[in-house]
Amino acid sequence: MKIVEILDQIETAFPTCHTIAFADLSTKMVLCTSSSTDVRQEDLDKLCTTMTTALDGKIASLASAEPTVEAMVFGTENVTVYLRDGDELADGLCCVCSTDVDFGALMSSAREALSQIAAQP
Repeated sequence: MKIVEILDQIETAFPTCHTIAFADLSTKMVLCTSSSTDVRQEDLDKLCTTMTTALDGKIASLASAEPTVEAMVFGTENVTVYLRDGDELADGLCCVCSTDVDFGALMSSAREALSQIAAQP
């Protein structure tokens, strides 16, 4: 299955997630997106920068000696969830959703998506 199809599955399962982005954290580049809205490249770049900071920044490193694999940023209308594959630390997933999303189910689906992406040849 193609990466975009994996991302599309998350968007279909969670209609309140309006942008899902897969990124290479080592290069700080968004590689693939699924979005119900038009997202400018500069906004994707900002998402990737924030994801890198949330997962690899100073605060994340103070929280644990282990690499941070999950982070959430709450806004007034949206929550942004950042995940990293525990084995492929460079693989990151960002989900921008409304605040009423089912976080437990979303996190489970996002982790599964990262595993599927990591298994790609």
